[in-house]
Amino acid sequence: MTAAILSRAAEFISATRRAPSLSDLDALFMAECELLGVDRAASARIGHVGRPLSLGRVVGRIDQDWVSRYRDERFAERDPAARRAVASLTPFSWDEAEEEAGDDPDARVVFGAAREHDDRSGFVVPVHGGDGSLAVVTFRGRHMSLDQEGRSYLHLLAIYFHIAVERLRLVELASQHPSITPRQIECLKWVAAGKTDWEIGKILGLSEATVNRHIERAKERLGVRTRAQAVVGAMTHGILEV
Repeated sequence: MTAAILSRAAEFISATRRAPSLSDLDALFMAECELLGVDRAASARIGHVGRPLSLGRVVGRIDQDWVSRYRDERFAERDPAARRAVASLTPFSWDEAEEEAGDDPDARVVFGAAREHDDRSGFVVPVHGGDGSLAVVTFRGRHMSLDQEGRSYLHLLAIYFHIAVERLRLVELASQHPSITPRQIECLKWVAAGKTDWEIGKILGLSEATVNRHIERAKERLGVRTRAQAVVGAMTHGILEV
């Protein structure tokens, strides 16, 4: 990427860290996307590696009718782009996913349905979480810039948009459950993934003692005695998605 684009990328990353709400973040994200010919873009959770895929929360500028149909008809289980995202760390276009799928009947159904809703091209960035979670950031547009530089910049935008979405989601959950802090939620998420206090500390940049303190306070506030109960309680209250 050129120096000018790298400078713009640094400004975008800095701005995502200051965005106070999802709507502010979305406006910031789309302002950058539109410079590359993107009309719609969104981050969507599609499950965990090793488990059946399903469409979770979607954040961004979306076609609500298409999202509803995708969810209702459980396209995530048949979508070749979703399947490719499971095994890929690198972005790809819908055309590339469709070509790879060949004569797969599921691919014809999903891509045919997508074209019924919109004739825009698609570009997908897989985002793999350390806890096994899987999300995709999808860009759509009729005139997207998908040369190497354009793909690289969209990849970068997608990663930092998704990180900011997750940060704001933690803040939102904490506000709905004032007794649980974002950091406690984050620690419980890694407990659910089977990480030790030492491992969580390395991931989050905290000491092992600090991690333990966050988890113990979360247990107190959820009114439970064990870590397993804390994870279950957090899931029951909608604080964790595992």
